[in-house]
Amino acid sequence: YPLCALAVSDERPVSTQSTWGDPSQITGDYIRNSSLYVNLARAIGKIVVAYMSLQKLAGYTAVVTDLQSVLSDLKNNKYTREMVNPQRLAEKGLRPGCGAVQRDDIIRFKNLDVVTPNGDILVENVNLEIPDGMNLMITGPNGCGKSSLFRILGELWPIFGGEVFKPADADMFYIPQKPYLTVGTLRDQVIYPQLFEEYKSSGRSDNDLDELLKLTQVDYIIEREGGWDKIDDWSEVLSGGEKQQMALARLIYHKPNMQY
Repeated sequence: YPLCALAVSDERPVSTQSTWGDPSQITGDYIRNSSLYVNLARAIGKIVVAYMSLQKLAGYTAVVTDLQSVLSDLKNNKYTREMVNPQRLAEKGLRPGCGAVQRDDIIRFKNLDVVTPNGDILVENVNLEIPDGMNLMITGPNGCGKSSLFRILGELWPIFGGEVFKPADADMFYIPQKPYLTVGTLRDQVIYPQLFEEYKSSGRSDNDLDELLKLTQVDYIIEREGGWDKIDDWSEVLSGGEKQQMALARLIYHKPNMQY
């Protein structure tokens, strides 16, 4: 390929092409042109990779923007979505934003209707009270509304009817089945969502974090990964079990009044 391109890419006058019969000259031209085209191919490859990265960044940006827009609308009781059964909702007097969320020291659902965002009624007229210190396990088949109840409690879904009483967000802590791990230091995985500056001002030290990982039996990660300041994508580094134990250490670190 470089030899075929030599006649096109070489800018020397035709009068000097008589020296091309020299083997050393041909070898030099071959090496020079092949090196140029290899570097050109690498540069084009980097442009393609950069374009793909930009596309991925644009996709993430669009998703985050849509999420912020939806959360803002929910906060302002503005909700627009096609309902699967609008007639049944109208008969029962249910509509998005019809319910209310109030602050309290306990969790209480009063005449709450558990309805999906598209209007599918899962559970009607839920009355439940969970005082501080009470342990409760909610069981049931798939699709019965177990996770939906917590989505309403976390104000991720609009309330179609009834009332929800709950403590302040700072006093509540959710533990998902798949823990969220940030791209950052190993320390960030334990103190999340607290910032490093807040961690330093709280008076705690890395020795305290050492004890937490010993308590959850994953203290070996500190030495294995190179210390608390090691930066990595921990969702890819840690195993499934290690992620859940790290989430447990995070829970103990924050010591919330209520955990879910």
